[in-house]
Amino acid sequence: MKILDIYKPQRAKRKKIHRIKVNKARTRKTFLDKSENDFALKASEGGWLTESQIETGRRSIKKILEREGRLKIPISTNYPVTHKGVGARIGKGRGDPKYWVASIRPGEILYEVGGAPKKLVLKALVSASKKIPVRCKISIREERKKEKV
Repeated sequence: MKILDIYKPQRAKRKKIHRIKVNKARTRKTFLDKSENDFALKASEGGWLTESQIETGRRSIKKILEREGRLKIPISTNYPVTHKGVGARIGKGRGDPKYWVASIRPGEILYEVGGAPKKLVLKALVSASKKIPVRCKISIREERKKEKV
């Protein structure tokens, strides 16, 4: 089993589905209230994240945190992207699914981190945000904001 297989859905109800609009604001999964983690990387704009982009962000965070802290990834890939072959002519339906993407909406949490010093976590989240193709901002829980660096 490859590492990237963990981001693919185990079973899909449909093999090919319609595209959705990703610029609508997210109402759920936007707060750190119920989580045990104190820091989060939040999307500021909509877009798609592939399995490899999610994994690259995870690796950059883990590399900086080393053995400290916990990392949670609340997103998963849920939309197949289809492509037709290079030599295929027009018609004869849609192509086969080539890879899966996660549909990201503005305000959605991409990574949650906790249990590590604030400076280290902020450095890790900035590093991950540079590797992701959507604009992001760092969200801090209210109790942690009062604490000095």
